[in-house]
Parts: sequence; structure tokens; C-alpha cells
Amino acid sequence: MRVETREALREAGWSPSRKTSPWRWFDFLLRQGYEDFPAARWALTSVGGLRVAAHQAIGPNYPNSDMLFDPLLGAWDNYDDVYQLMDLCGSRVFPLGLWDIAMTPMIDESSAVYAFGAFGTWRVGASMEEFLDKVVCAEDPIEIIEP
Repeated sequence: MRVETREALREAGWSPSRKTSPWRWFDFLLRQGYEDFPAARWALTSVGGLRVAAHQAIGPNYPNSDMLFDPLLGAWDNYDDVYQLMDLCGSRVFPLGLWDIAMTPMIDESSAVYAFGAFGTWRVGASMEEFLDKVVCAEDPIEIIEP
């Protein structure tokens, strides 16, 4: 993880020992059909409830803005879209929140992060750390997997 990313996380209220209960989101989302898995639990325990500031507004191939880690904002009513994303990435997914007004990041079972929105489906990181670097620094391109 880049130094700038760690600084942005600390500014948002994160620390290495931070642990918040993900169940305030899981209780509702599990009833909506999402499934619990370790990567989703770990991510939300670590950064759930935080707003991580973007330090750069434009990435190489994407607009950039703050990331709000509130999975209720990223949960969809249209589960056909969720199933389509699961087919594309070959794994279950769980919403992380809202990034930009047009992209909903979701974490899969391997901890890879995908963003699904009006402009297509993007693979935005092979891990949470890589995703957070892109949110904060916006220096590396993200992979479009379905326009």
C-alpha cells in the first residue's frame, strides 16, 4: 500500500487495530440475498463506515472521487445485475459502498474488487490494498471487463 493511501486512511479514521462490526450492514444485506464470506467481513471490519478521500480527481482512464464504505449504498435491488457480475468474476460478491456517483465497488471471495455501474464493469484491484491505492492516488489504469 502506498504511503499516500495510508495517510488518507488515517485521515478518515482508520488505524491498523481498527475493528468495526460489519453486522450492522450484514444483518440487512443477508436478508436481501447477499452471502457472507471472509473477504467481505474482513474489508468491512477494517474500513466500514469510513469516507476515504481521493487525492487526485482524474485517473488514467477513469474519473475519481472519494470512496464511502457503506455497503447499503452499494446494494442493488436488481439482483440480475449482481448475478451477472458474479458470472463475470466467477465468485460471490458483496457491496463495499459507493465510489464516484456512477460506480459501486464489490469485493469477491478472493478479495479482488470490481466496480459496476452505468459505464460498464471494471476490475479495479486484485486486492483491497490495490483498490484503495487507486481510490486515493488514481495513478494506475483500471481494467474494463465489460463495457
